[in-house]
Amino acid sequence: MTDLIEFLMARLDEREEDDAWRTADFKAKYRIIQELESAEISLRNTEPGTAVHELMTGAVNIYRRVVRLLASAFAEHPDYRPEWAHKV
Repeated sequence: MTDLIEFLMARLDEREEDDAWRTADFKAKYRIIQELESAEISLRNTEPGTAVHELMTGAVNIYRRVVRLLASAFAEHPDYRPEWAHKV
């Protein structure tokens, strides 16, 4: 997932513009990516089999799906990997 995060951040950096709406849109996408990274860290720091671990597993899975969907906009980019495609 780290490679996907780095890929997506680089693509957003390439497309950032001065327009206020676009800037807000990019900031929101960056925040989603940062939330995934934070959730993955929290998941690694919880004890498997506990309620907190189960909750964090669900949160991480949701964020992973969202980040895959965000990355799908760049599916034609030469650095995009097929394994990043959103799985139904």
